[in-house]
Amino acid sequence: MDCIPFLMENNQEAISVYSMVTNQIIVTGMGNVIDIDFKAIDFIMNLYDIQNKKICFEKVVLLFRHFLDESKGQE
Repeated sequence: MDCIPFLMENNQEAISVYSMVTNQIIVTGMGNVIDIDFKAIDFIMNLYDIQNKKICFEKVVLLFRHFLDESKGQE
């Protein structure tokens, strides 16, 4: 398994937000995952008063897409 460089201590906020929204996904009628729900990310960032929302949002999306790509590679 490769190391995931963005899972470092300075990314703790993004990891926390990701863990709370990872099940908030957008799927097609056939069950294919399209992406994570951006509104869910925004809601959690506001709820937990994340200061730098833009950077946190970008990190959460990167995390989600990384794990989505990993899961597609295992099929």
